[in-house]
Amino acid sequence: MFTKTLLIDNYDSFTYNLYSFLSEVNGCPPTVVRNDVDWRAIELTEFDNIVISPGPGRPASERDFGISSRAILQGGLPTLGVCLGHQGLCQLFGAHVVLAPEPRHGRNSEVFHDGRELFAGLPSPLSVVRYHSLAVEDLPAELEPTAWTSDGILMGVRHRQRPLWGVQFHPESVCTDHGHELLANFRELTPTRRKGSAPKPRRRPRTLSPYVVETRRIDRRVDPQTVYERLFADGPNSFWLDGSSTVESDARFTIMGDASGPRAEYITYDVADGTVLVHRSGVPAGTRRVRFFDYLDEQLRARAVPPSPDLPFSFNLGYVGYLGYELKAEADGNAQHSADTPDAALVFADRAVVIDHVDGSCYLLALSGQAHEPETRDWMRRTAQVINRLPVTTDDALPARPLIRSAADPRMTLRHNRETYLDKIRTCLENIRVGETYEVCLTNHAQIDVEIDPVETFAYLRSITPVPYAALLRFEAADILSASPERFLRVDADRVVESKPIKGTRPRGATAATDDALRQDLLTSEKDRAENLMIVDLVRNDLSRVCTPGSVHVPRLFDVETYAPVHQLVSTVRGTLRSDATAVGCVRACFPGGSMTGAPKIRTMEIIDRLEEGPRGVYSGALGWLSINGTADLSIVIRTMVSRNGTVSFGIGGAIVALSDPDEEFTETLVKAAAMRRALTISAGRSPALAHSVGPQTSSDAIDRARRRLSRAELGGVEVWVCPGVPAPRANTELVLAEALADISHVTTPVVVDLCTGSGAIALAIAHARADAGVHAVDADPTALNVARRNIERQIRLGESPIVLHESAVSTPNLLSCLAGTADLVLARPPCIPDDEDLPSQCGEYRRRALVSDTDGLKLARQTIVAAARLLHAGGSLVVEHRPDRYTTVLALLDENKFFANVATHFDQAGDAAYTTCARTSMQLQHAEVGPEPNPCTPPGAKSRSEKSRGRRPTTDSRN
Repeated sequence: MFTKTLLIDNYDSFTYNLYSFLSEVNGCPPTVVRNDVDWRAIELTEFDNIVISPGPGRPASERDFGISSRAILQGGLPTLGVCLGHQGLCQLFGAHVVLAPEPRHGRNSEVFHDGRELFAGLPSPLSVVRYHSLAVEDLPAELEPTAWTSDGILMGVRHRQRPLWGVQFHPESVCTDHGHELLANFRELTPTRRKGSAPKPRRRPRTLSPYVVETRRIDRRVDPQTVYERLFADGPNSFWLDGSSTVESDARFTIMGDASGPRAEYITYDVADGTVLVHRSGVPAGTRRVRFFDYLDEQLRARAVPPSPDLPFSFNLGYVGYLGYELKAEADGNAQHSADTPDAALVFADRAVVIDHVDGSCYLLALSGQAHEPETRDWMRRTAQVINRLPVTTDDALPARPLIRSAADPRMTLRHNRETYLDKIRTCLENIRVGETYEVCLTNHAQIDVEIDPVETFAYLRSITPVPYAALLRFEAADILSASPERFLRVDADRVVESKPIKGTRPRGATAATDDALRQDLLTSEKDRAENLMIVDLVRNDLSRVCTPGSVHVPRLFDVETYAPVHQLVSTVRGTLRSDATAVGCVRACFPGGSMTGAPKIRTMEIIDRLEEGPRGVYSGALGWLSINGTADLSIVIRTMVSRNGTVSFGIGGAIVALSDPDEEFTETLVKAAAMRRALTISAGRSPALAHSVGPQTSSDAIDRARRRLSRAELGGVEVWVCPGVPAPRANTELVLAEALADISHVTTPVVVDLCTGSGAIALAIAHARADAGVHAVDADPTALNVARRNIERQIRLGESPIVLHESAVSTPNLLSCLAGTADLVLARPPCIPDDEDLPSQCGEYRRRALVSDTDGLKLARQTIVAAARLLHAGGSLVVEHRPDRYTTVLALLDENKFFANVATHFDQAGDAAYTTCARTSMQLQHAEVGPEPNPCTPPGAKSRSEKSRGRRPTTDSRN
């Protein structure tokens, strides 16, 4: 016996969760039709009951409700309306649908009910999930309330004479209790039951493949960057999918290759004209007018091979590349905007190297005919020779090679400025308020004109941002550098599909206690849980379109995963593909990822198209591989740079929900942009601002230009004032600043001490970049301190954070008693002891102060380093700037005092300046008579170490 349901889809993103539940309850899948089909074409005698889905908008709108009205009034079958269906049922019989007291999306409520019919046998109160901005009031006499909240919002209704029921909440949500039982009760209210069993989908027969994947294992632990550079960096359309710097146990493999093999292809797709362009050996080899997902499915079937049980990974060659966001036009979205990059670009990789970072081995893969071609064996032999000649590494997570940071962060241009973006956020909130959407993943587009070395920049990116799905694509269309932490979809050899949406982020804490407090705050935040739940329910819906009914489940809900810089709220959704479904079909059903659109997906994408006013391109799409053995693994394209024609672009954004604050949301986008800009300071060259700055490393021409044209410069991308004719920090100091800001990026409210202040520019730059930082500027020279004071006062009048000035030698008791043991970071510049020719004549005052004897210089350097150690708390960082011919002395001083660990020295591009970074150990300081005294010098906005756990933290989502 089974029950056949007609399920009307009001273009919602939760309809297929109802589909899955009804399939289990009824014994067969329902038939799904959208609300704009021809009602007359539906043969109602084939069905036992009707379910009307949730959806965006209002039931009075024909577009929003469509044939749902006819189903209620003319269907003549037991009918259940859910959310919008419930509102429509009530309105059709005379009730009023009005704005609810507050939008409730992805949030639980306790519902009380009468215990009859739909609610028979269910506890009261019942914990349910609500997704609605509208509510029903003024029921007519023929409708009877059956469920309600404690504050009187109607949650359930029944018609007194007809077999019609409605519920305002969502029984299909993963966080609603007893949703299956409620739908089973609806089945029991349906009188007609059909005999027999529902037909099962057929799996397409697998034909004998003309190909075989040949493999070879090499037991040698090698550096992935070295392998890529030796084998593929100069090849056509190369790729490097990196799994070496990750906390993900199942992302232990790095995959790399290019399009140089005999069966390799590079394909691009343009949505506007529906054309696939195929390149072989670097030249066009043909075009096809075909829908992209159909083409991809067809090509993978033609080259299909069975999964290899001998390999520890799923990848068996296939397509590697990206699917751009505008490909949504072939997956229920509109073709609203055109990107300047292809809407999809992939390499068919017929050869690849896979590195296993757990057991320290490499695998060579090559697609060959059944005859085991000599060319394939020759490639394997030559590739193995190269790998066996590479040095053996003891650690996969090698540090990035020394790279030169730019003198200042490159200037960033946003598609939408602050006020425009805030207006768009407010428009999103209004759409949520009136019921058009539950959540909008709004994004901005950033662009920076800068030339980069993609390989070196990616190597640096992966070293500072360990994530499971880092990737470098060097394609003809563009260079793609991705540091995505989010899995879009994985399909394994057992046809189990997994998605891991991320919504909710907190920074790491400076101490174990603070770190745990931040983690717990994320875990218990109602806003973050609501955002996460909405996307989890959406992903469940998308997977249920292609998975076996009942197989979609959530093994991990609201789980906090911890990475080096952040905690993230991650959920895991899994299901098993139907026998007639493929990995490509799964991607099409889920694309674009719901965490980049919001919900309901289709209506929300329309809102996004109107608001963003331009394409997203690669950003928000998917990146990874689809293999010829039926498996796949793709990430969501976030935290990703696209480099093309001397310009780097990237997307930044966040989820807008009813609880969002516009200013916080915009600030969060800047935080995300700052992380990308930090990576772009590498190899970006010197900025015009630096060339016009005044300092001991600057030419007299530059000084004259500064006097005539400039009264300000940039440090670390932050504009600061510098008085003409007064020494500003030289080029290396800007490198120091970039490193310093990175060292305190994870600290909630850092305390920074700048010893030997000079013009005050460093202190100002830190105050600009970290408004929550307490910055102390120290200098023993009253002239220098007066210059700094004038520069700082200009900024204070502009509303910048105050900076505390100390006229003090670095080792005076006054300074130590004021700041001892409080600093997260100390910047120190011992006297550089320059030669006369290094100092322009205009800098006479600087020459008199800086020219000290070697003996006095060493004494001052020692005092500076010892004072810095006393100022730092255990684990704080010291950055010392010095001349390269003094770096051995600085290292010796650090070693002599034994206060520091993890010492590293760096040089600028010209080799005329250096800096050393290190961290204070927990060792007791020698000859330091200091204790945990209160800090009377802490400026407004800064906190002592004991107060930091109560510091402010971001509450918006930081995933995009």
